[in-house]
Amino acid sequence: MGRKKVVKAKEPIRFRFKTLKNGNTSIYLLKYDPDTDANHHYSYEHLKLFLVPEVDEAARVQNINTMQAANAIKAQRLIEYANGKAGLKTKRRLAKNLLLIDWIKKYRDEKQKLGQSKSNAVTINNVLLHLIKYKGDKVTMAQVTKEYCKGFILYLANGKTIGTDKPTFGQHHEKPMAKSTARLYFNTFVTALNEAVREGVLEMNPTAKLKKEEKKPIQRGSAQRGFLEVEEVKALANTPCPDTTVKMAFLFSCFCGLRISDIKTLKWGEIKSRSDGWVIEKLQVKTQQAINVPLSANALEWLPDRGQAKDESLVFALPSYFTINRYVKRWAKEAEIKKDVTFHIASHSKFFYLLNISELSILKNVTANDLETSYILFLSQLCNIQRTL
Repeated sequence: MGRKKVVKAKEPIRFRFKTLKNGNTSIYLLKYDPDTDANHHYSYEHLKLFLVPEVDEAARVQNINTMQAANAIKAQRLIEYANGKAGLKTKRRLAKNLLLIDWIKKYRDEKQKLGQSKSNAVTINNVLLHLIKYKGDKVTMAQVTKEYCKGFILYLANGKTIGTDKPTFGQHHEKPMAKSTARLYFNTFVTALNEAVREGVLEMNPTAKLKKEEKKPIQRGSAQRGFLEVEEVKALANTPCPDTTVKMAFLFSCFCGLRISDIKTLKWGEIKSRSDGWVIEKLQVKTQQAINVPLSANALEWLPDRGQAKDESLVFALPSYFTINRYVKRWAKEAEIKKDVTFHIASHSKFFYLLNISELSILKNVTANDLETSYILFLSQLCNIQRTL
């Protein structure tokens, strides 16, 4: 019988040498990690140590000392590598018993520490509640498989919002979930699992195994976004609202295109005077992108009197989102508007259809993250809506 071939395990950290133009040799560590992405199994660390040509005894001793230092670094890296592997295995072993809802709570709390908005925290909380409604609160991270994720998509596609049959103050009626909401919740779920992969809790995100057709139940359909026509805005302007501040903030949003989250957090110091007029300079709550919004005379008309308010004071002292929309719905009903009107729809008012889209080429000093918002901002800068009204 022939001798069995012995296959040596690949050493995870090895020396590599590179001869330089000056005759010295640079020392590197080549690191191999089979658990990383296929295109990134290998990485290099430059030790900033150099061997010199051994022209005499002093050079030879210097090289011995240099290699001793290099071996010490290599030994330390091997210890770190071994500890890292052991830690990763421990994390994945613990993941078998870690509850999914506990991980979602941890993810939510970490995001809040990093300064994410309250609306994101509300979204994560809603995902948490829907996960419990879907399969209960005892599902472990190890049980979050492709089939579990596929079932969650079907649950969201046919599910209802968190609510009650007889809501009290601050509560909502249960109603069919919009596809856009279902997508938001599923994408939030995917992001939380991605974080679990980065933390070593999961080896891979099971949602990555889903086929495109398996996500189809919550994909974007052909439904159009709600909006207000000019005549509807005119009707609202001429109709009393149960809360004057809500009315002013809503109509201000119609003329500047800001989201409700940006209206609620708008401070007087973010409204600035320039040689060519007034502008808003602030970070968007949702995207954390800086925006520069020129204000038309119509928008300025719906600003409250500043009085002695400081720069850090809020422009609009608005109640909760629930209370705002309760007032807006009652106001829209009084104005005989048949649409389902919420504050969010204010930033979709289609005044921009009064202009030709080609005029966007002369847009200046306006920044936004999509064409629609740019169009709204363009109109608020260059067009006096009152002429149309």
